[in-house]
Amino acid sequence: MSCQVFVLDGVTLTIERGTTIYAMPVGSPASEAPALVVEQGGRLMAEGTAADPITFTAFNPEETDDSTVVTDTGASVVDTVLETRGKWGGLILLGRAPTSAGSYASNFIEGISGRPYGGSDPADSSGSLKYVRVWHGGAAIGADNEINGITFGGVGSGTTVEHCEVAFNLDDGFEFFGGTVNVKWLSVLFVGDDAFDSDEGYQGKGQFLFAMTGEDGNHGTEMDSKTGGNLNSQPRSHPAFYSMTILGGGSAASGANADGLMRLREGTGGSFGNVVLAYGSGIGVRNDDCGSESRGITLLPEQFPDFLFFSPNNVIYGASTPFSYGSGAKTCSSASFAARLADPGFAGVSATCLDYTCLGSSFSPLPTAGSEMCSGAIDSSTDPFYEGVACKGAFASPSDNWLSEYSWLACAGKMAGSTCAGIAPSPFAQLQADGQTIARLGGDVDSATTLSADTSYLLTSQLFISASLTIPPGTTIYAMPTGQAPGDVAPAIVVEQGGRLIAEGTAVRPITMTTVLSEAALASSEQAQTDTANPGLTNLGERGKWGGLVLLGRAPTSAGSYASNFIEGISGRPYGGSDPGDSSGSLKYVRVWHGGAIIGADNEINGITFGGVGSGTTVEHCEVALNLDDGFEFFGGTVNVKWLSALFVGDDAFDVDEGYQGSGQFLFAMVGVDGNHGTEIDSKTGGNLNSQPRSHPAFYSMTIIGGGTRSARDSNAIMRLREGTGGKFGNVILANAGGQHTGVEVRDCGSETRTQDLPAPSVSIGQVGTPDSGYLFFSKNNVVAGANPPFSFDRGCPDEGWQAVYADPGIYGCFYEDGCGGGGSGRLDPRPTCGGSGWTGVDDPPPSFFAPVSYKGAFGAGNLWLEDWSYLAEQDRLATSALECGEEAQDGPSGRFEYLCGDLSSDTSLVASTTYIMSCQVFVLDGVTLTIERGTTIYAMPVGSPASEAPALVVEQGGRLMAEGTAADPITFTAFNPEETDDSTVVTDTGASVVGTVLETRGKWGGLILLGRAPTSAGSYASNFIEGISGRPYGGSDPADSSGSLKYVRVWHGGAAIGADNEINGITFGGVGSGTTVEHCEVAFNLDDGFEFFGGTVNVKWLSVLFVGDDAFDSDEGYQGKGQFLFAMTGEDGNHGTEMDSKTGGNLNSQPRSHPAFYSMTILGGGSAASGANADGLMRLREGTGGSFGNVVLAYGSGIGVRNDDCGSESRGITLLPEQFPDFLFFSPNNVIYGASTPFSYGSGAKTCSSAGFAARLANPGFAGVSAACLDYTCLGSSFSPLPTASSEMCSGAIDSSTDPFYEGVACKGAFASPSDNWLSEYSWLACAGKMAGSTCAGIAPSPFAQLQYRTIARLGGDVDSATTLSADTSYLLTSQLFISASLTIPPGTTIYAMPTGQAPGDVAPAIVVEQGGRLIAEGTAVRPITMTTVLSEAALASSEQAQTDTANPGLTNLGERGKWGGLVLLGRAPTSAGSYASNFIEGISGRPYGGSDPGDSSGSLKYVRVWHGGAIIGADNEINGITFGGVGSGTTVEHCEVALNLDDGFEFFGGTVNVKWLSALFVGDDAFDVDEGYQGSGQFLFAMVGVDGNHGTEIDSKTGGNLDSQPRSHPAFYSMTIIGGGTRSARDSNAIMRLREGTGGKFGNIILANAGGQHTGVEVRDCG
Repeated sequence: MSCQVFVLDGVTLTIERGTTIYAMPVGSPASEAPALVVEQGGRLMAEGTAADPITFTAFNPEETDDSTVVTDTGASVVDTVLETRGKWGGLILLGRAPTSAGSYASNFIEGISGRPYGGSDPADSSGSLKYVRVWHGGAAIGADNEINGITFGGVGSGTTVEHCEVAFNLDDGFEFFGGTVNVKWLSVLFVGDDAFDSDEGYQGKGQFLFAMTGEDGNHGTEMDSKTGGNLNSQPRSHPAFYSMTILGGGSAASGANADGLMRLREGTGGSFGNVVLAYGSGIGVRNDDCGSESRGITLLPEQFPDFLFFSPNNVIYGASTPFSYGSGAKTCSSASFAARLADPGFAGVSATCLDYTCLGSSFSPLPTAGSEMCSGAIDSSTDPFYEGVACKGAFASPSDNWLSEYSWLACAGKMAGSTCAGIAPSPFAQLQADGQTIARLGGDVDSATTLSADTSYLLTSQLFISASLTIPPGTTIYAMPTGQAPGDVAPAIVVEQGGRLIAEGTAVRPITMTTVLSEAALASSEQAQTDTANPGLTNLGERGKWGGLVLLGRAPTSAGSYASNFIEGISGRPYGGSDPGDSSGSLKYVRVWHGGAIIGADNEINGITFGGVGSGTTVEHCEVALNLDDGFEFFGGTVNVKWLSALFVGDDAFDVDEGYQGSGQFLFAMVGVDGNHGTEIDSKTGGNLNSQPRSHPAFYSMTIIGGGTRSARDSNAIMRLREGTGGKFGNVILANAGGQHTGVEVRDCGSETRTQDLPAPSVSIGQVGTPDSGYLFFSKNNVVAGANPPFSFDRGCPDEGWQAVYADPGIYGCFYEDGCGGGGSGRLDPRPTCGGSGWTGVDDPPPSFFAPVSYKGAFGAGNLWLEDWSYLAEQDRLATSALECGEEAQDGPSGRFEYLCGDLSSDTSLVASTTYIMSCQVFVLDGVTLTIERGTTIYAMPVGSPASEAPALVVEQGGRLMAEGTAADPITFTAFNPEETDDSTVVTDTGASVVGTVLETRGKWGGLILLGRAPTSAGSYASNFIEGISGRPYGGSDPADSSGSLKYVRVWHGGAAIGADNEINGITFGGVGSGTTVEHCEVAFNLDDGFEFFGGTVNVKWLSVLFVGDDAFDSDEGYQGKGQFLFAMTGEDGNHGTEMDSKTGGNLNSQPRSHPAFYSMTILGGGSAASGANADGLMRLREGTGGSFGNVVLAYGSGIGVRNDDCGSESRGITLLPEQFPDFLFFSPNNVIYGASTPFSYGSGAKTCSSAGFAARLANPGFAGVSAACLDYTCLGSSFSPLPTASSEMCSGAIDSSTDPFYEGVACKGAFASPSDNWLSEYSWLACAGKMAGSTCAGIAPSPFAQLQYRTIARLGGDVDSATTLSADTSYLLTSQLFISASLTIPPGTTIYAMPTGQAPGDVAPAIVVEQGGRLIAEGTAVRPITMTTVLSEAALASSEQAQTDTANPGLTNLGERGKWGGLVLLGRAPTSAGSYASNFIEGISGRPYGGSDPGDSSGSLKYVRVWHGGAIIGADNEINGITFGGVGSGTTVEHCEVALNLDDGFEFFGGTVNVKWLSALFVGDDAFDVDEGYQGSGQFLFAMVGVDGNHGTEIDSKTGGNLDSQPRSHPAFYSMTIIGGGTRSARDSNAIMRLREGTGGKFGNIILANAGGQHTGVEVRDCG
């Protein structure tokens, strides 16, 4: 409701149930707040239901304002809290029923002139109101403030009014100006004046009326009659109100309601029965200023309306004066009113809380059975209007809660018995500041105007600026949404020719033009048409909520007659001219968000549109985000721009047309999922490709991040240059093409020259008068990464053979509009990685306008100009400037850890800046996409949960894994401890016998499993499971099914059993379809197979398998995919290079028959040192498999080359038989076999196959650097090279080829297409471990996890509730908090490694807590101590962050090696001074009490226990220390214990009596020894080093509950103590080495305090008792 609405005579307004009408906070004109006025003869049919009420409310009901106002009847200025009041006008009904106001034709509600009320028809009808809520109104709508929630002016009894509520109105609730309307079930809550107000001869009836005045309201009723100064004017007011409850403000009201909960005055009559008045602060009923009416406790119907009846059965409670008859001249004689002065007996009402600010869900104003309200005499009536009741007050019985479904009380959770689901959130944004002035914008600005920064502006219509408009920094303009009525146009701001917009914000106070809709109201699943989008529809989402900003200037365009040249939809407002230096003003730090709605006949509306805008206009630091159409559009003109950002628009980020010839630098765009192009640069005008001036944007330093694989427009180019455009484009970075988008598309060319050599400045760019001039320059130094193809020339444009830099620039973070996880997980760093392609070959831009740069793209090192003001920054989606230069990969991981475990039920993104720990099996569910950023590493724990199931990543049917690394930044799945050595022997799944398998780096976790819906031969797909992964089926009928994309993915050190069997491989494909991309993936050091294919059709390229424990490539169950460039090394311990099977269910001819078509494959056996490994065949083809194998090189196996046995009916031979597919097995005679004693074997025994006549080239392949004597990783060196040499056997003779476009042409056989094709050089384990010639890999990042002490590994966490003993030869991982309520024994030499704290909400750091009654027996020795420490390696412990400790001053401590886990907490039953022991908890350990009455209590024994690197927050506070003693008794032994590098205190004693000896506290972040709450133990031989970051050596306190003399008083007896202070290097300049404070006692002897450095106090004593 944007202004006052009038329902005219003869018109009916019908409102459907459940409708909500939001009133704007300012009307039109501004002096008239929006209100709904039903005129005489009009009808309002507003019939809601309890479940679906009709609501009138405000835009921002929750805004707070503590202003004071005067209400219309307030005796003085009333301090009225406007928190939710006075935000709009109200609801007014005007009828033709009688009033006492005189001439009806001129009788107006104050402020509503010309709209009369009153007449001669008492039965007149103004419609029907049922279940109508009017909230937050009461603003002045005219010259006076007589505006109420619902006003009835002369409304007749033909009108229905039931179940209506007024809440939070600034003035009265319901006001009756004469009339005869009857009302039922009305509620008034927390209004600023009177709840029910009657005047001017109102003579209606009412029943079931409820009011709460709250602390700020005035009267429950104010009943008047006097008109024109006549106390006996007729008709005399006579409201007949029965069953009414009025609750005052109670004891907290501070004088509110003091003048009477009911006020009956100015000659009013009336009948009031079954009334309950309670909790007023003064008078109950005030009756003054009387006329000649009879008054008393007797009903006098024969005198109607000239009597005032107040039933003696009414109840008044809590009033100091039940009845008052006024004072002074207005005093009335006593009417002898009487009432029941007793507690009414409400079900749940407290006098101390009767305001909305304190009410709770137990509040109930209903009567209780047998209460005063429900006993004694109850008034009744023979009038059929009134219903019979069992109780007095507004509720007919104890169960009659008619408010429960719809009242504000019920919906806000402020009432018992509520069935309301809640209050729907406002769809409108909270306007900029509390109490801020609000104004409307729209229409014409035709004189110089300046807006105010402390005003919120509502853009309600198109705003046309023909003079100057100045907008100060920090201003926000909120655009109203577009209406749906015919002719409605979206609000927009249009600067006309000659107008000027001066909008100059700052980075910290930008100017924002956005929608008034709240974030919650922006989502939309609709689709919309944009002007140039292909395929044409864009997801509306958060876009298109208003128009945008349009600037129209007088600079040249190619569009013809300027006087008739209009932006589409803005008719009559021309653009273009002959002044290239024209100025339309200045835009600096201007944000235009959520726009793009249609504002005219076409939709050519963009975020910011420049129509013929000249170079005299300043445009800097501007952003368009989430626009429905283009971001920035330039229709001709010469305006120059800098620092522009276009984010997630629905069409093109930057669009140029009609001869635009300006310059731009530092331009940034993110295309997102729904966007079209990063640029669309056109020139053609009127069908002429050579129209003049020719478009010639000079755009340098531009970064465009494409939509990648998630784009809704699969193949759109990131840059489109077309229709005869010229231009200059240099220092451009195009990223995230996803391998499916064209980089630069050039089409529809004119006569312009297209070049990569920049012409001289003298060469024309295409001006009028030179029709054939102009050129298009695209620098060959620009970066075009991941595009396919990089360039496209089409439709009249010959292929120019353009080149670019194709190396990935190294831009990191989330590239999409969905946040990719939010916070740290979704942050973007758009700066290119230092030293990469974004920093070499930088172009020098043309002189004058352009700033010199040393980098490509929009951002350089330390120069993130989006910070503070961009949409990305507002959404916490932007990296900080501290991440200099993209922050190259460092040694060790980030300080941020996140855990992966269980089902992923929504799209999830992993980012390279986080270290991920896979702690159990992870399942990507149907419909969910897991996206992994390049460079990310996932570390799998060595034991899962349950322990029998090793961690693994399983992508279920319908799930998608988008793991696209790069050669420089691969994605890695690996183990905690890849370097552990073990010479145990194991049996693999297909090993013929026990094989001596070196587990040095194998079998440490599960692996990667993809399950698809492509065909397999395994029968019923619904029950077809990978062994050990029950309930997760694979296989189906869709050969083109997609499970996502794997590029540059490394899976290392896996293969552990994850279920009932061990058929787990490095990467397992179960029924995976050909829609899945698998390229440049490697499996190394897997315990079982490398890649296994169970059926499916997935095609693979550039795969490597290194040193696995069984087979490199394994296929089964009808796999029919293609593969090229496959490399395997079996090493000395592996089995086969391939094991190809097909037999299913015992059938050698099961269908589909396996038919892998693998070309260009190299398999290297274990060589001369293999001792029998590979003897059974480097390739094994068995169990009826088909297949095609060409350009294969097999070398250095120890026995058989190819073993083909257990055959079915398939054809087999050296001839390709495509017509028989899949029932043939082809092995090309051009393949090479070298070093096999038996090149081909057809098996033995029952499984022998007939000879297939296989043949091969039996010659030395000619590797560049391979020695038969060393083909295991244990001996390989940096000269190893499996590439072919020129003219070698591999590169000469017949080479197999194929017409299938999947296969690339090659110059050589084997896995490498040519002697220089080393596709492993950047990312393979061989390259990164220094085991390969030509490596460009910088190395393998060290594991961030410590080398675990023992091979057996177990998890710790949860409850120890029975006697338990750990094992000394097991490494324990503490994965969660461990609570010991029984006994836990830890043998000497045991180490417990605590996992780091995750970053997800609710994650708490692991800790060990010994509960009361529990016992920890941890007795190490000097040579075999017990250690509790972090699982992180030393290299991973460093951190430059700072953290808050509990008592540190100045408060922040360098985190460093501290705070990596929780700590050790012992809770006993010895005395403390902390009060009730049952509720005395260590902060953060709720529900685990400490303290009691047993000073000799024992919590066990600690000897030679080391607690290192702890102190992380594990609960609500940070009172976590290395070792915490809470009420621990003297029966506990504590000797030879150490805390080192804890974030908080070292040893803390909360009361208790435990004695300690030989303790060491080193370099903790706060205090070494901390005492509190009455600790009275003894200590000897105590040592501490404070270090640089520590606080005090001791902090000894006693005060408890504010009492410095609380008992027991702390009294530590510490002797033989050495404390070495922080000296001159301390970060805390003057802290005392010992602090004794807060009433502590104690004995301290034989103490040495050293290294005070001449600046620290030795001993500080303070706060004494």
